[in-house]
Parts: sequence; C-alpha cells; structure tokens
Amino acid sequence: MVQLKTEQWFKPDNAGIIFSALTSKHLINTFRLSVTLKEPVQLDKLQESLKEITPYFPGFQVNLKRGFFWHFFERCKQFPRVELDGQEPCIFFNAKRRGSFPFRIRIYHCRIALEVSHAITDGTGAIEFLNSLTCRYLEKRYQLPINCIEKLSSQQLDPAYWEDSFSKYYKGKFHEPHKEPKAFQLPFPNAKGQHYWITTGYINSQELYKIAKSHGVSVGVYLTSVYLYTLQDLQEELHQSGYGKKKPIRLDFPVNLRTLFPSKTRHNFFLPLHPVIYPALGHYTFEEIIHEVQCLVKLQLTPKYFMPMIGRNVAAAKQQFLKHIPLFIKAPVMRKIYRQNALQATSGSISNLGRVQIGESYQKYIEHYDFIPSYPNSRGVSCGIISYQNVCAITFGKSIQETLVERNFFGFLVRAGCQLKIDSNQAERAS
Repeated sequence: MVQLKTEQWFKPDNAGIIFSALTSKHLINTFRLSVTLKEPVQLDKLQESLKEITPYFPGFQVNLKRGFFWHFFERCKQFPRVELDGQEPCIFFNAKRRGSFPFRIRIYHCRIALEVSHAITDGTGAIEFLNSLTCRYLEKRYQLPINCIEKLSSQQLDPAYWEDSFSKYYKGKFHEPHKEPKAFQLPFPNAKGQHYWITTGYINSQELYKIAKSHGVSVGVYLTSVYLYTLQDLQEELHQSGYGKKKPIRLDFPVNLRTLFPSKTRHNFFLPLHPVIYPALGHYTFEEIIHEVQCLVKLQLTPKYFMPMIGRNVAAAKQQFLKHIPLFIKAPVMRKIYRQNALQATSGSISNLGRVQIGESYQKYIEHYDFIPSYPNSRGVSCGIISYQNVCAITFGKSIQETLVERNFFGFLVRAGCQLKIDSNQAERAS
C-alpha cells in the first residue's frame, strides 16, 4: 500500500480554502477534463486503474469536512466508483456529503471524464491525475509496460508535489487593489433548472498557430482577442437596441503560476490576468485589441506582478479576526463579496490549459482531449481551451440558451481561415 501524506486531517491550500467556502448549489466551482480514446472504455479495467493510482494523489483521496471555522480534508481509505456519464457535465455534486469525494470519474463509450472541485486542484493538477489514470488504464487494456506506477512511485517522497505554493511564495501583505467597475455581461436569463449548455469547436492546431503567428502573437493572446472582439460586437448591437450604456469588457484569464515560480505542486497554483477594453472610448479594431492584450501580457506576466496578489490572498486567510468567525457566518459573506467583486467585475472567463503531453507509447490510443470550465454562474458564458497533438478543442459552457457568443466567435475563426468541427449538447436537449 502506498504511504504518502500521513496526516489524518489537513487544510486545503490557500485557493482551496476560498473555493471550499464559496461552493454551493448556486455557486459551482467544478470543472471537467476528458480524454477520448480510439476504442470503448472497459469499466472494470478503469476501476482497477483508479484504485491503483489514487493513493499516489493524496490531495484527491480525501473527504471534504466542514469545521466550525474552516473546511478541512480528512484522509480516507475508500475509492470513488466510476460512473456512467450523462448529458449534464459539471453539475453540482455535494463533496461535503459524508463518504463523498471532491472529484468523480465518468465514462461514455470512448470517453473518460474527470470532474473535480477547485477545492483540491487546478487544471494542471487535474491533467496530471487524468493522464496518470489514462496511462495506467491503457497499460492494463493493451498489456503495455508498467511505466505509470514507476513514475508516480519515484515522485511520492517529494513533498514539493503537495505543497501549498501560495504560502511558500508569500512575502507579506501588500496594498489593497482598487475596486474594478462593473463589467458588461450578457443580459440574457439563465435557463430554468441547472442546465449547462456546451458547444465545442475542434480546430487544427497548426492552422490556428499560423493564423496567430501572422498577427505576431501566441494562440492564447489571439483567442483572447477574438473573445473580446466578439463581446464588443454583441454589446454594440445591444446598445443600438437601447440596452444601457457601454461598460468595460473584462475577461478572467487564469495563469498557471508554475510557469513563473519553481513549483511542482498538484494543488491549486493559479491567479488571473484581466484583459480589458473600454468601448465607451470608441470602437476597437481587432488589431487594437490584439495590441492591448499583448501589451498586458508582456507587462503583467511576471512573478513581481502576481506576488502582491499572493500576499493579499494569504494574508486574508491568516487574519486572526477572520479565523475566529464561525464558518456558517463567514461562508455566506464570502459568497456575496465574490459575486460583487469578482463575478460582476468580469464579462466572462477564458482558460487555456495549453498542449497536453503524454508518453509516446500511449499516444496512438488517444483521439483528443476536452476541457469544460467551471459553471459560469452569473456571467453566462465561460471558455476553455486545450490541445493535443494537432487538435485544439475550444469549449464554451453556458448557463444561457442564446448561442450568440459561440456562433460569432467560431464565425470569426472560420473567416480567418480555420476549418471547424462543432459538437454541442444543446441540440440534443432541444430534440
């Protein structure tokens, strides 16, 4: 039996503390990564693989418990059961219920999906877990050499994989940021019930790279600019129809801090940039938006820019006054502040997990990866991007039925020269 973290109870990382307090039926912080294989998944072999690799991820084999002042994790010896997938991805599941886990594995035909709470990890940690599970499954399915467990075994004694990197790089409290004004948000009502409408566009990665390169920017900067341009067009149409004054269009763009700090943690370690345009100043051309986003990335994508954010977040959790407020009082207040200061200050989110790397011996069994971001809550739309070999999957997840955002976004890419394959669960529900 693998022996990793020996503490029976331990606290979440700094981001996990916040997400565990925020999460409720009306504020969902679950995201989804999936891998589609070339042959149907065998449930029994996947269940065996899950049981074998989970102990190497001590931050996953836990129950989330509600304490009097904060949530905490309790180690457990049980393993989650693989579930059959349904139409509703990322719907709320109560990770605080006795015996439940803060993640789940779902399968459908050739697809293995990991749905996980931000209380335990971010996109990078989730990719590590899903890839380990996939590799071990493929080893069992096709009698491949057992390399996955050997790799995990070599890492198990390194505490760096399970450190709280926020606390490690905490350098003291910095000044409070100024409050951002309310951003433009789509004025459409959420669908009745807890529906999550998903539309994914599959694009050739090389085609997309060449188009971004022709503008002198990365794929991430290019797609962020397309998203801002799309929202600007929608706001202008609404404004001409008499919908309110023009507001800033600001995106939440999570950054993997492991690219800026020497961290290997599989816990959360990300913070956002906020690309923004101000349409009240006049119409932005697409080239102007690209310039704005590129300048912001060059200026702010540095350790020194994020250190004050790390300082403020860690200092807030360390406040003695806040520590001694009961959780049943603290959690509702934190949700209200989050809605007012975070959700209302952004028009949407765009999260790019980049290119997935996996061992060469496993590659021929895999078709592509997908990434469905967390439920957008009050913002209406979220965007998630992930690439594998020559396939880039761009997914829009929505709590609204209107298809304006993804239709205009993908239409822009088609006019730019991209060939698209579209997949959506919205047509399935309508039929």
